[in-house]
Parts: sequence; C-alpha cells; structure tokens
Amino acid sequence: MTIAEHIYAIGARDHKLAMRELKPLSGLGFEARAEFWPAWMSVVARRRAEIAHAMVELAEDNVDLDFAQALLWMLDDDDAEVRASAAEGLWESERTQVLHRLLDLLRADPAPAV
Repeated sequence: MTIAEHIYAIGARDHKLAMRELKPLSGLGFEARAEFWPAWMSVVARRRAEIAHAMVELAEDNVDLDFAQALLWMLDDDDAEVRASAAEGLWESERTQVLHRLLDLLRADPAPAV
C-alpha cells in the first residue's frame, strides 16, 4: 500500500483508527512529501486533527517511532488543531529546520493554541 493509499484509508470518516495503523507514517523521508501532502489535505480537517493527535500520543509511548517529518509537514496545515498537535509532537526536536519553523509559528501563527 502506498503512503497516499494508507492516508486515504485511515482518513476515511467512518474508519476506526487503530494506533498500529500509524506506524507506516514513521520514518518518512523528505521525498515522500509529494505523495503524502495531497492525500493528507484530502482528509477532512477534524479527521486530520485526530490522526495528528494520535501520532503524537503514539510517539510518546514508543520511542522507536519517528513521525518528525510528517509532523513538520503538518505545521503547514490549514487547521490550527493539526498545527498545534504537530508543534506538540516536535517539542524535542533539535533539527535546525524544525526549530526555525516552530519559532516562525510562535511569532506569527494566528491561533493562540499553536
């Protein structure tokens, strides 16, 4: 199953999300963005927020999972709840790119939660 197909499947409104289904989104490389982003944005905002929140929870429970790249992309999401979850999930990152993005959001994001 491709990343896009996986996102379409877990993004379906009537799909009951299981934590194990998030594992394929761990360890994504930058090159996966072209496939990830259009599929991600096709999912309704409420469902994207649920998935983002679940990714953060799962990463806290399992240090072997690395959702950093997907969470970094989610900082560009239209939905403030998704951006807030992504920022929460990236709090430990020491990558310069992540720190710059988080500082930009801190200064300019219109949503106080972010």
